[in-house]
Amino acid sequence: MIFAAYQTSGSAIITNYFSSGVAVFAFLGTSVIVPLAVIQVFKFVGANILRVWLNFEERRNPTQGAQA
Repeated sequence: MIFAAYQTSGSAIITNYFSSGVAVFAFLGTSVIVPLAVIQVFKFVGANILRVWLNFEERRNPTQGAQA
């Protein structure tokens, strides 16, 4: 599930960044790599937030996962 959240949060953003963002690369005041690095950082942050939330829910309801 963590890997799925990592892919969902990042794949569409990176695709849109390189396809639609090409039009604004000339107007950016920074290099192309800086926004891409921000995207990568938030992919990792989002995946870790999801991991913490899943651990919290698992500790709160330990039998719910065993029933499914």
